[in-house]
Amino acid sequence: MDKSKQRPDPNDVTVAICLNLGDVMIGTMGLHRIDLVNRVAITGSVIFKTHHRNCGYGTDAKMLLLDYAFNWLGLYKVCSSVMAFNGRSAAYSKKCGYVEEGRKRAQWFRHGKRHDDMMILCSPSSATTGSLFGKSTRKV
Repeated sequence: MDKSKQRPDPNDVTVAICLNLGDVMIGTMGLHRIDLVNRVAITGSVIFKTHHRNCGYGTDAKMLLLDYAFNWLGLYKVCSSVMAFNGRSAAYSKKCGYVEEGRKRAQWFRHGKRHDDMMILCSPSSATTGSLFGKSTRKV
């Protein structure tokens, strides 16, 4: 495929998570499969290196992304999923206002056993009730 003819997908927004000092990229985050008719999207994120985790960078970036999703795009809800054994990801999502919507039982096989896939969602009301909207949560 000729890359010069590729165009950005208007239904997918992916951004870099960077540190201010030195413009170091530490992760990515995105809104995927944006559906403006039904006003829904899927979110995903990753912080690459473990020493950048638990510093609040992901939370700050997610709250900015949720602000964009709800206040600029006018989305009704955003969805994501978490492997049930990933307690860190589940806690981070809950901190940002996500709530569990359901589970796909025994969806993943990891570490020699089957694990559920937790389907989670965030709405404008759940994101703002966490009192994190628009506030930095990063440890300094």
